[in-house]
Amino acid sequence: MDGNLLLLVARVCLSAVYLYSALDKLIFWKNGLAFCERHGLAPYTPVLAATIVVQLTGGLMVLLGVYAREGAILLLLFTLIATLRVHFPRGLSGEEFRRETTISLEHLGIIGGLLMLAVAGPGKHVLVD
Repeated sequence: MDGNLLLLVARVCLSAVYLYSALDKLIFWKNGLAFCERHGLAPYTPVLAATIVVQLTGGLMVLLGVYAREGAILLLLFTLIATLRVHFPRGLSGEEFRRETTISLEHLGIIGGLLMLAVAGPGKHVLVD
């Protein structure tokens, strides 16, 4: 299969996570605020708004292939910070530990995909050159 087509598929897969998450936070704003409060991410409203902006902007950059490397790095850094701040299983045990460890490892996989995209670039299938 053509490598450029595979890069497009990778961009669609990677961006879907962030675009869905951003839209979900916009639609269910109060739930997003409750999540920020539960995890001590104050000030809640600016943190939630910044999260949405980063997820939408980075997600679209990756999806469309416009500054895809920069978008991948933005999302990589965001995911790393979110994982360490919210999902890292320090101090947990039992089911909570297992759940957060699974989420952390899933995030690690996404970070790996974003890193590969940052190195490889978007391929030929981009909105603009």
